[in-house]
Amino acid sequence: MQELFRLNGTFYRIMMKVWSLMVLNLLMIITSLPIVTIGASQAAAFAVTTRIITQGETRIVSTYLEVFKKRFKQSTIAWLGILLISSILITNWLYLATFNQLDSWMTIGVAIVTLIVINYMQFIFYYLSRYDDSLKQASLNTLKLAINYPLTSSLLMLAFCLPFVLMLLSNYLFVFGIYISMFLGLSFIHFLRTFLLLAFFKRFENSTISHN
Repeated sequence: MQELFRLNGTFYRIMMKVWSLMVLNLLMIITSLPIVTIGASQAAAFAVTTRIITQGETRIVSTYLEVFKKRFKQSTIAWLGILLISSILITNWLYLATFNQLDSWMTIGVAIVTLIVINYMQFIFYYLSRYDDSLKQASLNTLKLAINYPLTSSLLMLAFCLPFVLMLLSNYLFVFGIYISMFLGLSFIHFLRTFLLLAFFKRFENSTISHN
């Protein structure tokens, strides 16, 4: 029992991670408030959660701000592009639903583009947090990954979309989700997604090295 509560014990390590995620959650909320900076906050948060997992990172604020500044331009451009295309897709979906065209061929095209955008959004900010490629190269590589690894992409998409879907099931879950997101929810989901993305990208990197 004493081992559990020692400074290097299991309870201490868990609470340190919880505290780190709470600090990260606050940083994500503050830096996402201008809306246009959400991309940079995503990239910075991925960098922090990756280091928490791989290195036991405790310098949450300094690491976050460093990556936020470093990846600000690329991440913001990517995010604004996502917002623009998403607004067009939403308009198309509303048109199809309003005029009862959901069984038309146009729906298939809109659905395909929607899946591409979701896949791009779930990969691009992690990619930018991990590599020093240009935004063009990063975008091409993330789209290739989504196409070449459909099963992994589907699993990541489920992890990305499931929390939002659950929140829409009832008013209680929606309010609960908003409340939890204020303290720990955003960073915790980010933490879980990082586990999946880190394993995926490490496998991709090892595959690339072996082929070289």
